[in-house]
Amino acid sequence: MGVGVTQIVMPALAEDMDHGSDLWVQLWSGADCGQHHRINYLYDQFGLTSLVTAGGLGVLFGLMNLFSRASGGMLSDLVAVPYGMRGRLWLLWVIQSLSGAFCIGMAYVNYSLRASIGLMIIFSIFCQQ
Repeated sequence: MGVGVTQIVMPALAEDMDHGSDLWVQLWSGADCGQHHRINYLYDQFGLTSLVTAGGLGVLFGLMNLFSRASGGMLSDLVAVPYGMRGRLWLLWVIQSLSGAFCIGMAYVNYSLRASIGLMIIFSIFCQQ
């Protein structure tokens, strides 16, 4: 019993389409649905003079998705070579723990715009991998 091309190509194509559409859904929802909460927080908490400035800073969270999704896959592949699936699971645990730590850290820097934006960017890297 041979393996046909469609038995190999179609599952890979379906997985690629799923990951690609998921990326665009996350970008859209990050930049549209939840965006107004981040913009209002930045505008009100730090007294920004323009909603455009607050919007530009708030969209950084969604835009980090372009970088962090690719880096998460590369990190997973790097860890999988020497450690296999167990290494991937440990990496996932470390990334999720760092995401939680930076989320808690963001709660404590509500007095500084620079610290808030810096932690938001670092948090979004770990959150979206």
